[in-house]
Formats: sequence, structure tokens, C-alpha cells
Amino acid sequence: MNIKIESSRLLVRNFLASDLQETLAHKAEPTFSKYIGEKPTPFEVKEQLTQDVQNWCAEVNEKLRLVIELKSENKMVGILMFKFVDTDKKMGEIGFSLSASYMGQGLASEATKLLINFAFSEFNLQKIIALCDIRNTASYGLMERLGMKKMNKQITDTDTTGKRDDFQYELLRSDWISVR
Repeated sequence: MNIKIESSRLLVRNFLASDLQETLAHKAEPTFSKYIGEKPTPFEVKEQLTQDVQNWCAEVNEKLRLVIELKSENKMVGILMFKFVDTDKKMGEIGFSLSASYMGQGLASEATKLLINFAFSEFNLQKIIALCDIRNTASYGLMERLGMKKMNKQITDTDTTGKRDDFQYELLRSDWISVR
């Protein structure tokens, strides 16, 4: 699926093989792995990028990763993620990360709004969820500003660090339509 979503400042698009150096730099930042576990190795980043440039099949739990590109600089400033969690219930999950030097400019909010609009309209979802480490105040602050509601605290298994405490947030389609 070829995705290209734009605002006046941002382009949200599929990964390209040519994104390797910017992806390596982004994932090497201390803020990238602060709440999600160990930093990926360059080999792991390259392997992930190879998967990300392949065609997304939209299967449950298959991650669609997208580049957040700042148009004025023609530069990757972050990454968005979407995956279907339950197709019968029309539920998806989103995630986001932004380079530290671009935080505080509203870019994560703008990019995430683009992704939410896209997911609700293109996939006819009824609910979008997001998880974040309970210590990640910036992440759950963004979710709350987007109108997402904190549903619970849960223990999440991670690939690298074992378990962590997460908040789960959700946004219903009806709530999103009413606040847009």
C-alpha cells in the first residue's frame, strides 16, 4: 500500500531504501529507546527497513511504519506506526516517535492527527488504541491532547527488556469525529 499523507508542514509516507542513514540516526538517539527498550543495532535497523519497504499486507499485528518528513527540510524527523489489532472489532493501534531536536513544535501531534484521520477513513476503524510507558509523560500528554482516553494500566511484554508498565489509551471513531 503506497501511502502519502500531507499537511502544510509534513509528509507522512512509506519508507524507502534510501532512508537508511536517517533511520539509523533517528533510532540511535537516546530519546528513541528511552521507554521502549534497548537501542536496535545497525544490523537490526537495516533488517527492519528492508521489511518496511516491502508491501504491507494489513494482517493483524503486522506493523506499517511510516516516515514523518519535514517538508521544509526534506528530512525525516520521526516515525509513525499503525497495525490492526482486531479486524472483527475494527480496531487498530498507533505509535509514534520524534527526533529530539524537533520536539516541542507540534510535529508529533500534527503527524499523529494525519495518521488517525487516515486510519479512520481508509480502514473504517471504530477504535484506535495506543500504549506508552507510564513514565513517558510527553507521549501520554500528546494522546490526551488528541482526545484519547486513558483506559487502564497494564503490563506489556517487550522484545528487549522483558516487561514494563504501560498506559493504554483509546480513541473511538465517534469521539474523533466530534472533536475534529
